[in-house]
Amino acid sequence: MKIYLFSLGAGVLVGVIYYLIGVRSPAPPLVALAGLLGILAGEQFIPISQQYFRGAIHSTVKRASDDATAASGTLQHGVFGTTAVRKTAKNEETRFLFPSAKPPRLILRNGRITTLDKARPVATAVAIHDGRFSAIGGDAEILPLAGPATNVIDLKGRSALPGLIDTYDETISRALDVFEKVNRDIPLSGLNWFFDHAETISERSMDRIAALGGGIAVQHRMAYQGEYFVERYGAKAAEATPPVARMLEKGVRTSAGTDATRVASYNPWVSLAWLVTGKTVGGLRLYPQQNLLDRDTALRMWTEKVAWFSNEEGAKGQVMAGQLADLIVPDRDFFTCPEDEIVNTTSDLTIVGGRVVYGAGDFQHLDRDAPPPAMPDWSPVRKFGGFGAWKDSDGKRERALQQVAAASCACAKTCAVHGHDHARSWASNAPTSDLRSFWGALGCACWAV
Repeated sequence: MKIYLFSLGAGVLVGVIYYLIGVRSPAPPLVALAGLLGILAGEQFIPISQQYFRGAIHSTVKRASDDATAASGTLQHGVFGTTAVRKTAKNEETRFLFPSAKPPRLILRNGRITTLDKARPVATAVAIHDGRFSAIGGDAEILPLAGPATNVIDLKGRSALPGLIDTYDETISRALDVFEKVNRDIPLSGLNWFFDHAETISERSMDRIAALGGGIAVQHRMAYQGEYFVERYGAKAAEATPPVARMLEKGVRTSAGTDATRVASYNPWVSLAWLVTGKTVGGLRLYPQQNLLDRDTALRMWTEKVAWFSNEEGAKGQVMAGQLADLIVPDRDFFTCPEDEIVNTTSDLTIVGGRVVYGAGDFQHLDRDAPPPAMPDWSPVRKFGGFGAWKDSDGKRERALQQVAAASCACAKTCAVHGHDHARSWASNAPTSDLRSFWGALGCACWAV
């Protein structure tokens, strides 16, 4: 009611001022009122038209779905249009985004695509149009959507994943004191706010963040600084730094990230390996089993859960109709490869916004716009070919850094276990349980190089 009284008062004040300075309305009062009503009607014209056309599209989609299959189906409104869900004879759902007047620009087929959609967690094919996923399902449902100009990529049975999105509790608890006071006067609901890092966050602070509707963005700093933390505070203090599994149990919105590479590497696979294994890059086991994540949960922290932090829920992070078509095909199966190999993963195919931006191995022929050479000229990437020197220029899985180290070794004696390939020994965990390999005349002597 206040806003109406304020508006009326403002109008009366303007009228008094006009009278005092001798300004007269150019139109009679009734004409002015008719013009005002016209403005109000014009403001409602577009919203009413949109609702009408949405209803017409909904009706058209329903008729198309009913004609296409005799099986039961449902319709639901998506973020970017109307999504039709059609069930096949095998009770598998194929999701389409309507209306789609043109064939998709790109189709990926014959894959094992992790969608992170609970209704259909795995698909074999997707269609992409205008930078977004337009259909997700099986090859038999998706391939007929192709047109003459559609680019069809055979994933050859490979797995594909959605595209990979304050420090201590003393600081967090003080900040929460302020946030709670602000929330009493100006509610924080609807604001996607969050803390970073939170390595030593307490149970109480987690509860307070959850109650205020906030989140925590976790970075894998401990993968690089774990040994130093243990040296300074002890192994017991490091067991929950941060307590990621507990955050998720309490319902706190939690995502992974890099903090713009200020505290961790830009490589998401280092973070995923750290979340799953609890190990630093040096091989030190930091966390007990109860603070480790399964691979599905860890992957969601780099995909689906990140979208809330960037205010893009429903727009990206999953392979679903209407979401941004970001997808990768890793060089190994993330869900089945040994845990210690997760950190070595790289992408063989990267699609961003429905466009192929990188291809290697089986998909190298799709990479038509190779990035320029790394800068500066002395960058290690120019010599070793990628992050951590994990692949040579031919895309083989040998570590190029180890090859160079072995070839350039100038030591007088070879190691009885590793020869001159000392880098392989330095990069692996010390086999302390095997005294022959770890110590002794016939054991590893790389430590002495």
